[in-house]
This record gives sequence, C-alpha cells and structure tokens, in this order.
Amino acid sequence: MMEKERFHQIEELFHAVRGLPPEDRDIYLDTACGEDTDLRAEVDSLLVFNDDGSGELELHSTGAPEESGHSRPDQRTLAPLPAEIADPEAPGTLIGPYEILELIGEGGFGTVYLAQQTEPVRRKVALKIIKLGMDTRQVIARFEAERQALALTDHPNIAKVLDGGATQSGRPYFVMELVRGLPITEYCDLNRFSAIQRLKLFIPVCRAVQHAHQKGIIHRDIKPSNVLVTLQDGQPVPKIIDFGIAKATKGSLTEKTLFTELRQFIGTPAYMSPEQAEMSGLDIDTRSDIYSLGVLLYELLTGTTPLDSTRLSKAGYGEILRLIRDEDPVTPSVRVGQLGEDARKTALRRSSEPSALSKLFRGDLDWIVLRAMEKDRTRRYQSASELAEDIQRHLDNRPVLAGPPSTFYRIAKFVRRHRAMVSTAALVLLALIVGLALATAGFLQASRQRNAAEEARLEARAEAERSQAISDFLQRIMTQIDSHTSGEASVETGDLIDEAKRLFGENHPTVAAALSSLGLRMQNTGRLEDAETLFRESLQIWSNLDDDGYNLGVVQGRLGKLLYLSGRDDESEEHLRASIDLFSQLPEGAGLAFCDPRLALGELLNRRGQSQAAIEQFQEVLRLRQKLTPDQRYEIAVVREMMVQALLADQRTQEAAEITLLLARDYQATFPGGLIDANAHLRAGRLLLNVGRSQEAERLLRRAIRLYGQMDQPPNDLMLFAYDGLFQILRRNPQRIEEALGMSDTLMDLMRRTLGQESIELAPHFAGLAQMAEEAGQLDRALQTALEAHRLVRSKAEAAQNSNWDSNLERMQSRVHRINWRIATLDGREPASYERAYQAQKLLSEDAPADMDFQRTLGVLAYRAGEDQAALEQLSRVQELRRRSELGDSPVVEAFSALACFRLGLEEQAREHLSALRHLLSLPIHADDEEKQELLAYTEEQLGRISRMAK
Repeated sequence: MMEKERFHQIEELFHAVRGLPPEDRDIYLDTACGEDTDLRAEVDSLLVFNDDGSGELELHSTGAPEESGHSRPDQRTLAPLPAEIADPEAPGTLIGPYEILELIGEGGFGTVYLAQQTEPVRRKVALKIIKLGMDTRQVIARFEAERQALALTDHPNIAKVLDGGATQSGRPYFVMELVRGLPITEYCDLNRFSAIQRLKLFIPVCRAVQHAHQKGIIHRDIKPSNVLVTLQDGQPVPKIIDFGIAKATKGSLTEKTLFTELRQFIGTPAYMSPEQAEMSGLDIDTRSDIYSLGVLLYELLTGTTPLDSTRLSKAGYGEILRLIRDEDPVTPSVRVGQLGEDARKTALRRSSEPSALSKLFRGDLDWIVLRAMEKDRTRRYQSASELAEDIQRHLDNRPVLAGPPSTFYRIAKFVRRHRAMVSTAALVLLALIVGLALATAGFLQASRQRNAAEEARLEARAEAERSQAISDFLQRIMTQIDSHTSGEASVETGDLIDEAKRLFGENHPTVAAALSSLGLRMQNTGRLEDAETLFRESLQIWSNLDDDGYNLGVVQGRLGKLLYLSGRDDESEEHLRASIDLFSQLPEGAGLAFCDPRLALGELLNRRGQSQAAIEQFQEVLRLRQKLTPDQRYEIAVVREMMVQALLADQRTQEAAEITLLLARDYQATFPGGLIDANAHLRAGRLLLNVGRSQEAERLLRRAIRLYGQMDQPPNDLMLFAYDGLFQILRRNPQRIEEALGMSDTLMDLMRRTLGQESIELAPHFAGLAQMAEEAGQLDRALQTALEAHRLVRSKAEAAQNSNWDSNLERMQSRVHRINWRIATLDGREPASYERAYQAQKLLSEDAPADMDFQRTLGVLAYRAGEDQAALEQLSRVQELRRRSELGDSPVVEAFSALACFRLGLEEQAREHLSALRHLLSLPIHADDEEKQELLAYTEEQLGRISRMAK
C-alpha cells in the first residue's frame, strides 16, 4: 500500500498544478519534485489522465500492509470525484449571507466567485474560498495571510477586504470588493495610452505598494494580472489584488505556520527579484517588490518583460535562477529597437512611432527602470515612493535620481527650467568680468600718470584679487547649482554659504541669492528638506534688506512650488499667494516673473477641485503674456491648454470649446501644415463634437484628416481618431447615414492598419458599424461586420476563459442572431444573402445547442437557402425541444415545416403542419396577435404559389 504521507504529497502536487498552463506546471514541478523522479512520474501520470477529459481525480489504494511495517507501491485506481464534492460551490449555493453566482477565476490554491451579498446590504462581491483538496496546514496559512494582509491595508488602489469566515465544511473564505477591470498592461494597450499616460497610471500603483509596505506587508507577486484597472467616475483607477503570497515584515499575519519549503518558488519568475528566486536564506524585504515594480514598468513601456516568458518556460530550475540572478536586461530604449515586426504595433499601442518611442525612453526612463531592477538590492530605490517621486521628476522635466547623467544633461535640464535666472546670472557674471577689466585698465592708466605706482599697484591687486574671488565664487555657484548626483554634492552647501558670508557679509543680496540658488539645486536632486531650509534662510535675509519686493517674491514663489511638490498644499498656497501679493505691488507685477507663481497656484487649485479659482489665475497669466510678449504664441497656447483643462473640470465645456478654436488658430499660424497643426484641429474638432457643434467640428476634423493624409508617414492612430469623429457626425444626421456607411470601409481598413488585423480593440467598432448598417436596412453589410466582431470576441473569450469575455460573446451572438432573423423573415433576397446568413447561424447554433431561438432561426434559414430536408429535420428538433421544456408548439416552426414539406413533395405532412398552425393561431394566446395571423396568411399564400408553380 502507498505510504500515507507519500499519498498526500502526490495528491497535493496534483491539485496544485492541475489548473496551470503546461509551461507553468513544468516550472512548479521541477521546483517541487527536485531529483525525486518517481514523485514527478506519479504526478505526471495523474495529469495525463486528467487532461484526457476525465475530470477531477481521486486516489484509491488497494492491498494490505506488509508484515515488516514498510509499504510498497501497489495498484492504483482513478475515479471521478462525486458531483457534490467536485462542485461544492455551484451557482445558487449560500455561504453565510453570500449567494454564489458564477466562477470568476482560479489560482494555485484559491477559487474566486462572483457572489451576491443578501444582508445587511445587497451588493455584488468577490468571494475567495480555499480549493477542495488544498486545505493543508500550509495552504490554509497562506490563505489566512492574504485575508489578514488585505485587512491591514486601507488604500484606494488596493482591493478592500469586506468580510471573512469559514464554509460549513470548515474551509476558510474571505470577501472583498468586486474589482471589474483589466490587467494594467492590457488596459493601457486597449486604450492606446501614451508613455506619459502609462507613467501617470503607474504612480498610484507605487503609492499603494508603499502603503502596504508601511503596514508591514510585502506583496511578492506584483505582475499585470494582479494590478487591475477599473473605471471610477470615468477615470482609470489601478487596484492591486491577490496578496495570497504576501509576507509580513511586522508581526505575524496568522497564528498558523506559514513557511516556504526548500526550493519552492513563491511568485512569478518573470517578475521575481534575484533574492526571491534564489531562496538562499537572504531575508526578503520590501525592495523585492521594488524589483517587481521595475519589471512591470518595463513591460508597460516596451510591451515585453526583461526576461522573455517563452525562454523562461523552456528553462530548468537552475537556468531560471541563473537568468534572474546574472543576466542584465537591455535598456527599454534598446529593447524597443529589438522588437522587429512587433515594434510598430507596440508603438501604435502607445500612440507613437518606434523611433520616437526609443528616443523618449533614452535617458531618464532607461535609468529609472534599470535602477528599480538592480540585481544588488542596496542599489535599487529604497522605497516605492522614491520610485514614484523619480517618475514624477521625469514628468515635471526635473533631473531624476537614477543613473549617472552627463554634464550636457545637467546643463540642459538647468537651462530648460531656469532660462530667466541663467540669463540674469550670465549678465551679472559678464558685468563683473567687464567691471574687473575696466578697473584693471583704470589702474594701469592711473599708475602711469602717478608716481605712486607701487602703492597703487598693491591696492589694485588686492581689489582685483577680491573681484576675482567673487567671480570664482559666482562661477562655482553656476557650475554646482544643478549638480546631479543622488549622494552628496562635490562642494558642500555649508562651505559655499560660509564663503559667501566671508566675501559679502551676513546680510548681503548675493548671499541671499546664493542660498536661493542652492535651494533649487537641493530640490532638483531630491533633497527637499535641505532645499526648504535654504529657501527659508534666503527669505529671512531678503526680509532684512531694503528690497523692492522682487527678489522676496521670487523666493516665496520657489518655496511655494517646493511645498506643492511635497504635497503640502495649504502651506504651498500661503507662499504662492505671498509671492503674488509682492509682485502685484510692483509696476506691471514685475513682468513675466508674476506668471510663475500664478501658474503654480492655478495648477494647485485645479488639483484641489477649485477649478473656478484656477481659471482666474490662468486668465491673469494669459492677460500678462498677451500684453508683454504677444509674439510668443506658443507660450500663450500652453497657458490656454491649461485653462481648457480647468474649464472642462468646471464643466464649462462651451467656453473650453471656444478656447480650443483659438488654440487651433494659434497652432495653425505658428506651425502651419505640420503635425502640431493637425493635432490641434483634431482636439478642437473632437471637443466641439462633444458639445454638439457638429458643423464647426466637421470643418476642423476634415482639415486634420487632410493634413495627416499629406504626411509621408501619417500617424494612423490619430487619423483614426479624426475619421471616427467625422463618422459620428455623419451618423447622427439621418440624411447622411448613406454617406457615413460609404466611408465605413475606409474606417475599417484604417482600424485594421492601426490596431492590427486580430486586435480585440476592433470588435466594438465593428459592432457599432453593424448596428448602424442594420438600422439603415443594409443587412448584408451589417452581418459582415457583426460576424467580424463576433469572430474576434469569440477568439478572445476562448483564450481568456473569463466570465466578462463570455458575457461579451453572448452579446455578440445575440447581435448576429438578430440580423440573421431579420434576413430569415424577408422574402425576395438574393440566394447568396440567405446562404451567408445560414452559414453564420450554423456557428451560433453549434455554440448554443440548447438555445431554441438560435435553433429555430437555423431551420428557417435552411429553408430560405433551399436546404428543405435540413430545414425540416432542424425544425422538428426545435419542436421536440420545446415540448420537452413544456413551452408548447411554435407557430413559426409549424409554418416553415409546412413550406419545407410542400417543396419536398410531402403534401400530406404539409397539410398536417398547416392544420396545426391554424389550430395554434385559433387559441386565445395567439388569436389577437396580428403578426402571427400575418404568418398564417403568408404560409397559405406561399403554399398556394408553390402549388401553382408545380402545376
């Protein structure tokens, strides 16, 4: 007899891997079985039997123990589990106050169901129960760990745990909010998010992971399928799910034992940190999640993981460890260039071109991703929030902490942010040098005119040395101010401040300016606390000086921006308003310097939902720029772009539309005929379309389409967006439906070229075209596009095995069936039309053999297609199905059965069906049904016509 422990070991492994794809099974079993080939063979034999379709398995051992007390392998039998055990949570089952509705998904040890909570409130939830046969001590411990991990967290981007308990059989379960969404990579691809949009969506994921880390929880399996994106108030919101293998860093998540057996993978290899994969006894800490976040970011940007999943699936245990531990990934910018034929598709899904995408990644994003994925965890970002802040620095066009930047990079970043300050400093330095030269020239001239040459020379030398010292100091400030290192700067801040005070004294404008400049340096290198200290010291000095308020206003504005970046909105607003008050007391608000704090305040107010107040700030900035620099149309347009966002947030869509018209005009004048011109007209056209100004929108969209069409390599995704807007305009006008359908072929071709021939993103577009063609009575075109949408959704549903896609497939089947039924009920169509509908209906009927409406329509279409014998057999089956279901006979079935019999020469049977039809329509339920009475008249007329034709 098989040893009890061995028996349970085989059973546990079988249940653990039977639901996994073959490649994941191999990885899991290679790890779990190690060198035990007999154990591996036992499990493989069970899997082969299960894959042959035998269903769930149960082991039964026969034989008796030998006298020695040892056991020997004996004959095994394999039998299906009883139905009540194989499916203990069938739809309709009650578990506490929760009614099981359907299966959502299945993991290694837990099964997730869609459930309806009945009390104290009615709502749909996700209910996770430990798998039958997996209720070992270790698995229960992991399951309870996930429940406790979720209970400890309270973050808008982490799925909330609502309840927990145990089933009647003692298996633990817990209930969490139902997250209806797609994996973050799939969502971004489906909606063609740009790289910038992906980064913005990724930041809250980092914040959520940071929250979990602060609660003492490490996720240990961060990957796209565990980061779902759902819509809330029309905005995408990422949600982290599945803490099933989370590890507690503070305290114990459960009183039960939670451990990892030797050489057992915990996590997903493609996203796993080296220390997590190696399992060498090195403690796993929060930086392991940072590595996984880096891999996820890599995939969001490039469309692929650093280690190819196909390569990992073919590798053995040792090779997997080597790849994760030793093989350095190529940078995202290089990886995009290595994608070959997939490069363009990847770029299109990011609203870009391959070359532009590679250029975008080169530099900041390469450094950020590679630092997050450092093999040595001491060199990674030390927290998820640090990673998020570096991404935000990149988005704000500030130097990032990652990577060793070049001198050119530092200078370019500095000049881009501080054009005015650089210009002013350069002028000061030039004036200083010119002044020094004039002083020296004056000294030489004076020394020649006077005989006190030696004394004058010494005095001039001292003055020259002091001037040179000041010049050297200012030059050092210029070269060090934007030093880009993650550690200490090459010159200490304190040394520079002491030198400034020695040269100029305690309260000198140069010292105040130096402190403010050094504050910018600290801010740009992420040392926000040091920057705040320097700004406040600079403020103190300027307050003690007889300043007209300009410099004090500049530093107040800088401090306000710093506090805004730190998330301290109240303090930020206080200093920004102080800066604005100071500038407002100067002539014309001290020019463009007045604009910076107002723009920052406008952004802050808009972020806080005070859109009206933000609009007022943007209006004042716009007024100043139009007065002071009316020729700088691009800079003015940038302010208008910000105002449009605030107006839309304030639901002032008509005003936003007016400004988009101005933007389109400005960009057309500034960049005529180019991509910026086309994009501005596209944005304006789409916004005007949304507010109902179709005529103006059509003019703008047609210009955008024309400009895109003139380009050597037009951006297909943007052109598609423009065509789609024009199509909507035409479709909404009943007199222009034919014009809209006339451009549908162009639209479909553009969608295929943009999205890919087999992209699931095509399905909703094709479904919409099908509906419009159906409404216009163009049933053949409607059927063609509906079938294309059905094919794509069916393929996705089969691959995804997801209830959401199953629901989508059912809706598409219903759409195709409706079109087919309309074709079936119309006389006089071309034979080819009936034949196409008949073949399409065959597919539907095969997928839903119990759907009597589908089967009825198939019988009628068989008759229409001239397949009379097939029609008669099909209609007979439908009638039998209806009788078994106690639904009664169908008048439609009797009518077309009569017609099919008559064409086959079975006149007696035809009369019987006709008599049955008359009887059905004489019943009270049908007597007043005009449509059914018309069916009878039609049948009698057709029988008479066929009879006359036969004679």
